[in-house]
Amino acid sequence: MREAAEARCLRRKRSERGALFNGLTIGYLFLGGTGGGALTVLCSLSLVDMFRISPHAVRLSRQHGMYAWSACLLLLVLGVLCLVADMGVPERALGFLFPREITVTLVGAWALLVGIALCMVFWCALMFDNVVLWRPLMAALAGVGILVGLAISLYTGVLLWCMVSVLAWQTPLVALLFCLSSLSGGIAVVLAMVGFVPARAHLMRRVEALLRADWLIIVLELVLLAVYVAWLLLGSDTFHFGVALVVGNEAVLFWLGLVGTGLLLPLVLERSVTYSNHRTQLLFVAASVLVGGLALRMAVVGLFPLDLSQTTEALLQAASAATAQPLPGVEGPSGIVPADWGPMPL
Repeated sequence: MREAAEARCLRRKRSERGALFNGLTIGYLFLGGTGGGALTVLCSLSLVDMFRISPHAVRLSRQHGMYAWSACLLLLVLGVLCLVADMGVPERALGFLFPREITVTLVGAWALLVGIALCMVFWCALMFDNVVLWRPLMAALAGVGILVGLAISLYTGVLLWCMVSVLAWQTPLVALLFCLSSLSGGIAVVLAMVGFVPARAHLMRRVEALLRADWLIIVLELVLLAVYVAWLLLGSDTFHFGVALVVGNEAVLFWLGLVGTGLLLPLVLERSVTYSNHRTQLLFVAASVLVGGLALRMAVVGLFPLDLSQTTEALLQAASAATAQPLPGVEGPSGIVPADWGPMPL
């Protein structure tokens, strides 16, 4: 009987999580964040290339640029589509763009739209030979793109941080983790597109620089993740969240998907990329980093149903304890009170 009751409780919690945080929400957090990270990386590379005056400067090829900007644009568009589909009614998206007051949601929604517009501008500049933009204008757009990409990367984590009802998210560590993961995922997208360019020898110096940058970001992400788990375990109200990540329901996703595949494996692979087989290795590194980014979102969002304040049963039990009266449908000392139970005496 007890096992059956626990199974019903678990199914009910999962259904409650699905009502607010489903696959579309996780997809939006992952696709939008990775697209924002790719936008930051590509704009940074474009800005560096514009101000390099050395004749030996290594620039991204035109073909690789078209592939990378296309991937960035696709990620951002898919992220917006997941967000609109998650709302259920497309007209509700207008409420994100034109609210009555300035909110985090407003900043994130407009950052996504501006990011998509910038991707289209840079993609057109590479795609069509007759499109020639003024160099200072391109530099200014690249600078704006860096800020917009960072805003998108931070927004996906700040969105959870602003939900004060979930104790496991009430720390800036969540936003910083999502931002670092987005930047790492953006580098992974840029590196993956190198594998589809036939002539890659002239890109290897830039690839090595990106691999070093991603290696440092992953190290910082590991440190930040350890601090976040320690913060969960040391708090009396958040201890059960940390247990769920380390040894509980989210342990497999946390250790195998996030720590193992998404962090430790890229750390090893990125230090051993060879010239003779770099195409396969870059694709494998990119895949492992992206799997880790998705696992991070799934693990953090998966903590939502573990918050006692998010279940209807917990709210009813809290009200029952406050009034010292059993409520309908809640098990009391003499069993479950029927739903037609009369009004509570004052």
